[in-house]
Amino acid sequence: MENENIIEQTIKGLLQKTIENKIPWKLVNPNAVRWIKTSAGTNITVTLQKQLHPVPSNSNYILTIQGPTPTTTNTQINSAIQPAYKVDLIKLFDAALQVGNSESIEVLKRLLDDL
Repeated sequence: MENENIIEQTIKGLLQKTIENKIPWKLVNPNAVRWIKTSAGTNITVTLQKQLHPVPSNSNYILTIQGPTPTTTNTQINSAIQPAYKVDLIKLFDAALQVGNSESIEVLKRLLDDL
C-alpha cells in the first residue's frame, strides 16, 4: 500500500511540475515523450508512452524510469496492468505532449536562422 501511495504521489508530482513548465519533456514521436534528469552526476531517463488501441479509450500508458544506465529500468508503470493509475497517466501524457510539441515548434522556428 505504501508503494502505491509513492507511485501515485510521484505521478501527481510529475504532472504538477509539468503544468508549471519545470520539466523539459522532449517529443520522441507522436506517442512518446522523454525527460532526462541529471542529478548528482547521473542521468535518470523518464519515458512516457501511449500504446494505441483501435478503440482510443482502451489505449494504454506506460511510464518508465531508467537509470543510472539506460539499460537499467528502475520502475515501470503500465496502465494495462495497473489501471488505478490510468487517469493520472493520461493527464501527465497530455501535459507532457503539450510541452514536447511546444519545444518542437521552437526548434522549427530556429531551423533556418543564420543560413
